[in-house]
Amino acid sequence: MWELSDDEWQNSVAVNLDGTFYCTRSAIPVMQQQQSGIILNIASGMGMRATPQSPGYAASKAGVINLTETVSAALARDNIRVNCITPGLVAQQPASNSTEKQQQLDRGKFITVGRLGEAWELGPLALFLCSDASSYVTGANFCIDGGGLAGGIAPTGYKPDINGVNDD
Repeated sequence: MWELSDDEWQNSVAVNLDGTFYCTRSAIPVMQQQQSGIILNIASGMGMRATPQSPGYAASKAGVINLTETVSAALARDNIRVNCITPGLVAQQPASNSTEKQQQLDRGKFITVGRLGEAWELGPLALFLCSDASSYVTGANFCIDGGGLAGGIAPTGYKPDINGVNDD
């Protein structure tokens, strides 16, 4: 963290947290006028756990989660729902070659379900949150991460070696 430049920090906050704030703020007057609306933010599992390798990204995504909760409380009486999807490790696109495929398989070992998520798997949750089926849902953060946060980020079946002793 102490090696993170001011520009790197500011860029993470600007893209992730400021971007979410300014988009939300610009949509609110229209939604208040029509007395309805849905705001759906996207965070990251990295915003819900210590992430020493990416403190700016993690802190800004944690901010998105809190901003979602805060704005939802302020706008609920205006019939405006605000929720957040928090994906875990998700392949942005199908592997284009055997090397990429192997990298995705290797990264999937660190997820409880044993694989990376696929981008299309986020869509049904987003559709639900933007539909009338979720009319009683606001201020919620939905983790869709294959159990990554619940099971930790380690290969499934991993058992730590504590004090040089591993019972396996």
